[in-house]
Amino acid sequence: MTREVIFNNKVNQSIKFAVPVVEEVVTSKRYKISEKYYNTKGDIIESMEYKKGQLTLWEIYKFNDTGNLIEKIWHNCNGYDKTKFKHFSEKYTYSEEKNDSTESEIESIVSEDGKRIDTTYYLNGKIESKSTYSANSIIEEMIEYKKETISRISKFDNRGNLLKIDNFDAKGLLLNFSSFEYDDKNNQIRITKTSRTGYLTQDRKLSYDNNNNLIEDVDASREFIKIHNDFNQTLIGEPDFESKESYKHQYKYSDKQLLQEEKLFLSEKLIMIYQFEYKHFEK
Repeated sequence: MTREVIFNNKVNQSIKFAVPVVEEVVTSKRYKISEKYYNTKGDIIESMEYKKGQLTLWEIYKFNDTGNLIEKIWHNCNGYDKTKFKHFSEKYTYSEEKNDSTESEIESIVSEDGKRIDTTYYLNGKIESKSTYSANSIIEEMIEYKKETISRISKFDNRGNLLKIDNFDAKGLLLNFSSFEYDDKNNQIRITKTSRTGYLTQDRKLSYDNNNNLIEDVDASREFIKIHNDFNQTLIGEPDFESKESYKHQYKYSDKQLLQEEKLFLSEKLIMIYQFEYKHFEK
């Protein structure tokens, strides 16, 4: 769901439940697996995840007056009282002029053909990434580095949509690459991932309704996949259960475009239902 949908519906809290399906029969059990709280602008300010009814992860997000994230705090709770755990945090600062994070240093130059090239450096002076923008400030390419060796190259179309990602190993050799396709409304409709040997390991196809809400996500996987059961961290079926068959997610929305239900299929068999409930700010 987009931030706009949360804002328009004045959502204060969303809760996600898992309803297991055993041998294609929907069980009467329902497990809470996550809940999120939002501010009046639609930003997530608190998020919690559960397994076996126990809290496992608690995250808090803090924003400044202009809506920028300034701190993320999280606890790994492991089912115990979240107040007893030392928290971890990441803090962010922003430039008043560009409204960009200043955790790293950015050096900008303009090439002879009018393209802007931004080079980002870690605070230790080593290069983090290099981004190339067209004359009308649309990103065309981003090169990311790890230990000053290229780790990823991302390419974009003239609308700024991600078209391709090339991933490289520690020696700088191609590891795999992903490709992305879009419809006329800029909705991502296909994602493929290919190994360095040309082996197709993922082929996802996505469909949308008239409101551009995702209604189906199908992966015709060419590699072994493992389907995990979110409510107890065990595999569906036997402990070593694996399948080459594709999975499919189907999504259902309310007339206000709030996500109501998600169904998970494996080999065309329904194996899990997720349900969503919402609480709203008082008008």
